[in-house]
Amino acid sequence: MERIRLLIVAVAGLALAGVFVTGGAVGSGDAYWYRNMLADFVTQWRAGGFPVFIGQSEYAFNGAISPLRFAPYLQHAGGILDLATFHILGIPALQNLTLVLAVVGGGISAYLCCAAIVPLRRWEAAGIALLYVSCPAAMALLYTGNLFMSVMTLPYLPMAAYGLWRWWSRGADDTPVLASAAWLALPLAALWWCHPPIALWTTAVVAPVAAVRLAGSWRDRRAWLTAAVAALLFALAAAFVFVSVLTLAPPPTAPVDPASFLGSIEAAFPASILPVSPGAAQISDYQLGWSLWLAALAAAAACALRPRRGLCALVGTTAIIVLFLMPVPGIDRWLWRHAVPQVASDITFAWAAQRLCIILAAFAAVGAAAALPPAPPGAISRRIAWPAVLCIALIWSGTEASKFIRRGKAMVLSDAAALRSEGIHNAYLTRYAFNIQLPVPGYFSHGYVDPYLENRILGTDGKTVLASNLDAAQPPDSATSIPLTATYNATYHFAAISPAFPIAPGVRYAARIELRAPTPSGLLVAQGGRTERQYFLPDSSFGMIHAVSTHSFGLTPTSGNFFSIWSPAPYGDVIGMTYTYSDPAPTSVPSDFGRLTLRPYSPKDLPVAVTSWVPYRAKLAVPQAGAWLETPRLFVPGYAATANGTSARVKRSPDGLVMVELKAGANDVVLRYPGPRVLRASYWVSLLTWAAMLGRGVVSACGRSMLRPRASPVR
Repeated sequence: MERIRLLIVAVAGLALAGVFVTGGAVGSGDAYWYRNMLADFVTQWRAGGFPVFIGQSEYAFNGAISPLRFAPYLQHAGGILDLATFHILGIPALQNLTLVLAVVGGGISAYLCCAAIVPLRRWEAAGIALLYVSCPAAMALLYTGNLFMSVMTLPYLPMAAYGLWRWWSRGADDTPVLASAAWLALPLAALWWCHPPIALWTTAVVAPVAAVRLAGSWRDRRAWLTAAVAALLFALAAAFVFVSVLTLAPPPTAPVDPASFLGSIEAAFPASILPVSPGAAQISDYQLGWSLWLAALAAAAACALRPRRGLCALVGTTAIIVLFLMPVPGIDRWLWRHAVPQVASDITFAWAAQRLCIILAAFAAVGAAAALPPAPPGAISRRIAWPAVLCIALIWSGTEASKFIRRGKAMVLSDAAALRSEGIHNAYLTRYAFNIQLPVPGYFSHGYVDPYLENRILGTDGKTVLASNLDAAQPPDSATSIPLTATYNATYHFAAISPAFPIAPGVRYAARIELRAPTPSGLLVAQGGRTERQYFLPDSSFGMIHAVSTHSFGLTPTSGNFFSIWSPAPYGDVIGMTYTYSDPAPTSVPSDFGRLTLRPYSPKDLPVAVTSWVPYRAKLAVPQAGAWLETPRLFVPGYAATANGTSARVKRSPDGLVMVELKAGANDVVLRYPGPRVLRASYWVSLLTWAAMLGRGVVSACGRSMLRPRASPVR
């Protein structure tokens, strides 16, 4: 029967995440950013790069650090799955598999934790686990916000709740010290790897409640030993996450006003306690859901009628979270303004319910299991009542989850769109790839940027440009151009630009567009069967903070006047262009749109010939020593370089990029990121800690399965 229960929970989790059971891309925005960062991580692992601390491949050629240095679990899980599947999955499929396993793992984890509390009521434990994984708080992370790093926390939140219950109900005198400490510390450490904002709040509510239990047994040496071991385990297992952030020395940012959280909470109420909206797209849809509210209330009632230490700890923790999520007059405002440190507000950043609701769901679910009587009641009526209520709750929860699933189906890219979104030839750096690394460099664009073009040779002063790949690829004024005509649809503010132009397979082109007349702002799209470029004009880097003038593609005085386009398709591609005007759109557009100039270029023929990205390797020549190679990598501490096999100086360029000092004559430059010593040490400490604890867990599980029914130890 145990296998049947596990199978039911797993299949239900698979159905809830069913939209992601596909090899194609799902979602845009954040989903695309995560997909690119996973592609970069996997590319580095496949090339033998380990450990991975920054972006290096063409998917993240700017040396992106987010989310890798803040929430590394998603990339590591994807990398392990890539090894386990022998590299046969594409990046979209790999990301989808990671998410599906997180949802399925969340259900199984919740079931095992609940079953460990009430081992004689495993069917009820399975039902409660399904309430957790299907609740709006979980489904909104997956489908409403594409908050994939938050989805990774689903398996570990029930463990954190179970660890707290175990600490309170069993105490520290009747279980092995290491086991009790591990259940307290390791789920929290795993959450810090998954998603620091959720981890911060979980730690903030678990640690004080655990400390109360310790204070109540202050004479118990074993309890203090367990707490000390737990603190040590947490420090070792989570060391990398904290050291990773500290070694980056992020620049100061504007503090987040706690009033912003209060405003969003009050704006979402009372919708946050009503059924999910039909489109499952509102901020109020990040909520607990009626089924788990019922479970939380049942746990509170059971605690009032028959107090038990572990149950009281879970109910108390649940109540604390509720106070931060509900607009309780006189309480919520005081809490957010006086009880939340500024650093917690800054890390929370977005709407608080995105962080807190899923924590509330896990503690409510495990609390509901702890509220159940250890053994099934004897009376038939009571035996039927519990399953009946649970079935009704599951039906309601499934109905609510279906709204999110319908939304998710609309997120699946069509086959044509997927073809154009995949592949390194279409990959573009989103603004998220520059998180905390503002201002952005001059090459930043919301559209595609060819990394081979963003390499320059600077003079001994580190400022004077001696040679630039971008300038070398620039189509000359004497090049033959193609007249472009526009057919305008005034209803949709849309101009079809002709003629379409062919591109040969594997050939990179500098496509320069010269407009006949000033053109209102809009979106230029160049699109073929496998290729796509999108640029907002007049400035494709709009909305970002720059330290220097932008030279990305656009129509401003400092903008570049061409973009790079190429396709690896075996037969090349045929590119058509359109221009969609922003409001207020013109009533008519001249048919003479402008001229197009295409110039092929080869990366190996540019002044800086980049021959590898993992690691970065470039060949170039300079007439004298002391000149500098400016790479497109954003500068962070920890870079090391060689020129012709000997160590070379590395420093920050005026554009905030990594530059390497050159020798006179030919230079073969290799740039790597080993990272600071303390960063490398923390990574290996955390890795070895996890390996040791997982190994011990496997050995322990072989000797004594948590699934085996036994008498409840609750006092």
